[in-house]
Amino acid sequence: MVIRDKEKMQRREELGFGQVKFPLSSSSLETLWELNEANAEATSSFSLDEFQNHLSLSSAVFADARLNSLMIIFQMNVNYNSVNYQWLKFHGFEGGYIDRVMVGHKVKNQGLGRELYYMARDWAITNGLDRLLCEVNLIPANPVSLKFHKAIGFELIEDVIHPIMTDQGPKTVRFLQWKF
Repeated sequence: MVIRDKEKMQRREELGFGQVKFPLSSSSLETLWELNEANAEATSSFSLDEFQNHLSLSSAVFADARLNSLMIIFQMNVNYNSVNYQWLKFHGFEGGYIDRVMVGHKVKNQGLGRELYYMARDWAITNGLDRLLCEVNLIPANPVSLKFHKAIGFELIEDVIHPIMTDQGPKTVRFLQWKF
């Protein structure tokens, strides 16, 4: 176990991963916002001001030093108006809610996303949480994300159909949890 921890810390240091410190410089904020917008199909689009506000409400934000990857987490005790977050809150789930994960297109499949999840797990444990929560789109489909979450250890909570129409039918998400 100690060897794995050393390897994990060494990898994080090499990539410059860490918890984002606020306030952000305007150039860092803009870089992260551009990353969000490049991934807006899977997450959602924000104006720069909306994105800054979103970050300020979060419980934790993780990124690599080059700002090629980003994860935003909310604890289940904040006033966040996302329909998915509210569904989990209404159904009594506790833990850290992974609101969005973004990895730049040029650096996909290099382990950045996986490292974000491991950092989030370590943060959750340090903060007395026993699980991470998220949702993955079924309609429109996101099979790569489903496979990724399963490989890490996320388990099914429930599939939910939202009253939001997409060009492929009603938006449907799969709620998942990673217990530790």
